[in-house]
Amino acid sequence: MGQKVDLHIHSLYSDGRCRIPEIMQIIKKEAISVFAITDHDTVDGIQEARDAAGSSAKCIAGIEFTCREQRFSASGNAFSIHLLGYGFDPENIKLRARLDKRKHGVTEAFDRLCKEITQMGYKIRREDVPISCGIVMQLCDVEAYVRQLYPLAPEEVYGRIEEYATYLDQVNISVREAMGLIHDAGGKTVWAHPFCTYQRFHKIRMSREEILDALPQMKETGLDGLEADYLDFTEEERGWLRDVASRNGLITTAGSDFHGSPGRSRMGVDIKGDQL
Repeated sequence: MGQKVDLHIHSLYSDGRCRIPEIMQIIKKEAISVFAITDHDTVDGIQEARDAAGSSAKCIAGIEFTCREQRFSASGNAFSIHLLGYGFDPENIKLRARLDKRKHGVTEAFDRLCKEITQMGYKIRREDVPISCGIVMQLCDVEAYVRQLYPLAPEEVYGRIEEYATYLDQVNISVREAMGLIHDAGGKTVWAHPFCTYQRFHKIRMSREEILDALPQMKETGLDGLEADYLDFTEEERGWLRDVASRNGLITTAGSDFHGSPGRSRMGVDIKGDQL
């Protein structure tokens, strides 16, 4: 029996543009029966979503880790996997402590970057930098702010901003640790949008060969599933991912990656059967 689900939704608790009540209006309008708020590196919106959903839709605890870059094969380049976690205890003390540590590390890194730019002669404060996506500051936000304030700033300044991709990446939680945190909290782990990964916080396209090269290490680390029915993938790509999951004993999930922004404003995926 078919149903509409969405296990990949971002809110204003991370880099989405909509508050939970606005998201719930869309969920009800689209007749979505199962959903998850999967904000980046935080679980702060889960309880509000559960309270707002009531009995109208099933709300599964979710999160999306922005994992530290690593190599998944001897011949490949390092890249960042985004890892979804589902069905865990969002009040797990170890999980929350680790997320708080990461959040503090990100704030420290941006404070240090702004201090260095100021020492170069271009005074800025982290608190004054406008954030373009929800409440998650990005390096592009710092760059845009510097360009606005100091149109004649030299390329050296922007080179320093780009260098901080390395510092911020080291603050991120590794794939192995993220999987351990979710499993210890009673949940399952899913590779988000496998055809899309990241290098230095820039999206890159993965080939099928690269996905298959990375999969053995991901499974060995504790991967439970693939986000096969990702709204932006073609039907042929979704079918290929479902087949890969089936051959590897992995579950599959469906999600839109809704952010409430242009190009990320659709919500809900039609599927057959259950999700999680």
